[in-house]
Amino acid sequence: MRRSSVEVEHLLQLLTNFFREWAEATKATPHLVGEIDSSEFPPPLRAEARQLADLCRHASTENTDQVAFFVNYGGESGYTDVPQAACLGHIPPVDLVVRTGGEHRLSGFIPPQVAFSELTFVNEYWPEFSDIHLDLVIDQFASRDRRFGGDPAAQARITA
Repeated sequence: MRRSSVEVEHLLQLLTNFFREWAEATKATPHLVGEIDSSEFPPPLRAEARQLADLCRHASTENTDQVAFFVNYGGESGYTDVPQAACLGHIPPVDLVVRTGGEHRLSGFIPPQVAFSELTFVNEYWPEFSDIHLDLVIDQFASRDRRFGGDPAAQARITA
C-alpha cells in the first residue's frame, strides 16, 4: 500500500479479478490471511476476499490441496494480530514460498508455518507469474534436499 495510488489501484483490481477467477477454477482450500476488511481495499475486493474466507471456513477436512494468500499482511504487525477469521490456524507447515518481483527478501512475511519452507525468488511480478513459471519453481523445489534444520550427516548415521 506504500506505492503510487495508480499502481495500488491497478494491483487491487488485478487481485479482485484473480480471486474471482481462482475461486471458480479450483477445488483447493483457500486460506486468506491479512486485514481483508481494510478500508484501503475497494468494496469489490473485500467481497471477493470474504467469499474466499468463507470457502476456507466451510472446506472439507479431507481436501489436501491448500493455497494460502497473504494479502495486506505484514509480520511486523505480529502473528497474534491476524484475525482468526483468516484461517491462519488451519494452515499446515508451508513447503515452498515463492517471492515474485525480483526482490530477495520476505517483506515481513514470517508466520511460524514458514520456519522450514524452501524459498524461491523469481524476477517476474505476480501478475505475469504464469503456469510455466510455477512448473519451473516446482521442478526446482522437487530437486532440493530438504533437511528441516537437521544435519544430513547425523541423519545418515541414525538411519544406517
